[in-house]
Amino acid sequence: MCRETGAAALRYFASLVYRPDAGAVLGMIPLTGIYWVDEIPDHDQIAALPENERWQVYNLFLIRKLIWRKKELSLEDQWFWESVRKQVPACPLFQRLEPSREIVRADRRIERQMDRCEAALEAEARANSGETK
Repeated sequence: MCRETGAAALRYFASLVYRPDAGAVLGMIPLTGIYWVDEIPDHDQIAALPENERWQVYNLFLIRKLIWRKKELSLEDQWFWESVRKQVPACPLFQRLEPSREIVRADRRIERQMDRCEAALEAEARANSGETK
């Protein structure tokens, strides 16, 4: 069963104002990839959301990434995407569904960099796991 979008998450999406001139940002944590400053003008706003609604916000970005890559969405993701889109159609996330090749390449590049970083951290943790303090 699909969950309803939380009221706080919807208020967040509704508060965003699309700006065609907004700058793109290369994000690493907690959102790996490209987003624009009008989509996350203040990370503290998202951090203040209840945890389950904070993940709903991040999930919408992840779904958009799948759309950019022309991947098939799960039924739950389709439902969530359309549910939010119907309620807040002016949200900037829905205005950038066909990014340039440059944006898609940069998004993939940052994702690969983060994957390498995570792999290095995991390898270091494994190597250090036998050490005593």
